[in-house]
Amino acid sequence: MTRALGLEGHERVRVVTVLSEVARDLLGSPEFRVLLRAAPGSGQAAHLVARFTWSGARRPDASTLRAAERLLDRCTYTTSEEGNTLTVGQRLPSSQDLSRERLERIREQLHGPSEFSMTEELRSQNRLLLQALEESRAQKEELQRLNAELEETNKGVVALYSELSAELEETNTGVVALYAELEDKSRQLRLASEAKTRFWANVSHELRAPVNSVIALARLLLAPDADPTTEEQRQQLSLIAGSGSTLLALVEELLDVAKAESGRLEPSAVDTDLR
Repeated sequence: MTRALGLEGHERVRVVTVLSEVARDLLGSPEFRVLLRAAPGSGQAAHLVARFTWSGARRPDASTLRAAERLLDRCTYTTSEEGNTLTVGQRLPSSQDLSRERLERIREQLHGPSEFSMTEELRSQNRLLLQALEESRAQKEELQRLNAELEETNKGVVALYSELSAELEETNTGVVALYAELEDKSRQLRLASEAKTRFWANVSHELRAPVNSVIALARLLLAPDADPTTEEQRQQLSLIAGSGSTLLALVEELLDVAKAESGRLEPSAVDTDLR
């Protein structure tokens, strides 16, 4: 029947295997019946449906039910006081013609003399089983090969990760050392800048008093009411006063720089001629 309905290869082996296992589990049960039918689908693919009914407390083996659920498209098991029902089904190829005339010809063919012997059918099933086993073995070998490649790839990834981790740790160590060195250099520069600012402030203050004294003394000697001096002496006193004023301006600039670096310089707005 499976051959007549177009089931070939693995699909036919799965159907025959499940039906054989269910029949073996339930054979000898009271009122045991098996109904095979081709159910045309309504908007869906048609199915070959096998309906087992029996009474009593006997149940199919749990492994048989799991195999039916895994191998076939449909598997429904119900039990009640009236009896037990197990329905399994397999989707038929969409190219199959399941019209009433076609089903009638299949029925006549099944009820007529069989053109296949049981031995030939068993040989056919054995060939299909051997083919399935060969494909399963090939798939297993392919899976083992892929697993080996995956394991090799994982080893490479782990080795690369370890290498990158070591390089990253070494780089981090160098960065930490460089950061510590930069921090130390910054501290030294900050201390040097503070020392320079203090030095300028101290030098400026120390120079300011004597420069002012020199300038004041020169201006007193150049005053009209001062003691008489020769022309050459007046020129020398004027040179001393001018140089002292220049030196005082430089000292004032040093004080401004020191104030600016320490943040204590206060700007003052004055009119400036830009021409």
